[in-house]
Amino acid sequence: MPGLITVAYGSALAATCWFLLWLPFAVYVIQHVVEHLWDDFYQQWGEGAEARYTSGEVTAICAAVYFLLLLSLYWGQGVCRGVSDVTAAGAIGAWVFVPETVEAPAPCVGLLKPVVSNALLRAMTTCFGSICFGTLVVAVVSALVETLKQLKYKRMSNCVPLGLPLKLVNCCVDCVLDAIKRAAEAFNEWALVYTGLYGRSFLASGRAVIGLVKKAGMDVAANILLVSPVVWLATAGCLLVTLAMCAALAAALGHHGQTQAIWVMLPLPRRYALAAALAVPVVSVGLSPLLTSTRTLLICYAEADHVLRRRDPELVERIEGARDLGRRKGREARSAREPSAPTAQAVVCV
Repeated sequence: MPGLITVAYGSALAATCWFLLWLPFAVYVIQHVVEHLWDDFYQQWGEGAEARYTSGEVTAICAAVYFLLLLSLYWGQGVCRGVSDVTAAGAIGAWVFVPETVEAPAPCVGLLKPVVSNALLRAMTTCFGSICFGTLVVAVVSALVETLKQLKYKRMSNCVPLGLPLKLVNCCVDCVLDAIKRAAEAFNEWALVYTGLYGRSFLASGRAVIGLVKKAGMDVAANILLVSPVVWLATAGCLLVTLAMCAALAAALGHHGQTQAIWVMLPLPRRYALAAALAVPVVSVGLSPLLTSTRTLLICYAEADHVLRRRDPELVERIEGARDLGRRKGREARSAREPSAPTAQAVVCV
């Protein structure tokens, strides 16, 4: 549905505007907090304030300010993306369960079709509270993880160099924190699909996600793992096309003698870095409804496969084919890890 791509880009634009509003506010808060803390310490300790300024009390206050600023940034951007995800889930759900609504044309040229506009209206009204609550949970986890990482790095920078065992422990801690953050994000993505599909609250959607994992956890994961590389390959392909177009543009401008153009005056590495910085977010945002639509279709297949089969039998066959492929690959991987019977007996004899 082209309207879902339009909603995705609109949400990305809203998230960018939120960041531009957040940035000067964050700079203002940080400057005033630092000045206020320094004035208090100088009045209390005089000349010895500089030595005491790195105390645990100041670190705790700065960490709290850092956490709250990150929380506001992540929450606002998460709400913008959540609106796009819930809209996509609602539109795909209408395609599955109420197919006659998909054929309704847009009121006029340039407007969204009713199936998309109705899903967007639900996301901005009845489902908006669930979106805010779910993204708040993810924002708290993400901000807490980033704050703990910054505190850890600050503590390490003030200490002696770490040995190899402590470096390994540090890597393990980073992996655990990243795993917690990604688990919260994945849980929220699936719960928002349930919210857009059935209009449930976030807590009810969370319980439904847990039931889905118990019912068909590995099958769902296998289908998502087959779709994600396709999205990344499409992003990489669009990036290569963009870089090739940039090279052709620079050659054309140089051939016509327009050497004063900004694009030609930029050094070659910066030219391609700028093109990549512009292309990757644009392509990623445009492909984001694909992943949400895939999650929605998998939930419809897990809970109402007969309806989806009646709507599109070929799609159900593809889902089942991907499921069977994932199961077969899993059995092959397990059989490759397990030793054969003669080998096991030989090991025992030795």
